[in-house]
Amino acid sequence: MANLSAGQHYRQTTIGQTLIEALDGLVQEHRMEPQLGAAVIQHLDRIMAEVFRENERLRRKRLKFKARCLTYRFIDDRWFWLLRGATFTTDSGRKMASEGVRVHAVAAEPKVTAAWEEDDELHRKGQARKKARK
Repeated sequence: MANLSAGQHYRQTTIGQTLIEALDGLVQEHRMEPQLGAAVIQHLDRIMAEVFRENERLRRKRLKFKARCLTYRFIDDRWFWLLRGATFTTDSGRKMASEGVRVHAVAAEPKVTAAWEEDDELHRKGQARKKARK
């Protein structure tokens, strides 16, 4: 998976997917030029990034949750969790519950540090030793 900017990440939400499908339909029916559809999507990317960059209330929101984690993955600087029986609590104390939740978390800017590179090198050496023993 390619790394997406903060604005592009919202293309994968329900509203982003619906917009893309609607624009594709208009382009296929020759009711809209493909360049205009691409411009609309780029505008969504830009606006979503601006909203979260400028709105302090949205940036600093915290949410606590408790759930049973069925599965998780970390791929290309993204976390994916599948949760069951989730209970969410906001900063204001509002509680919400859900039977099942899929969480996709994306780092805004991957931070590669010397310690991370050292850990990665140790991991590769360990994997090489395991292969050598077999």
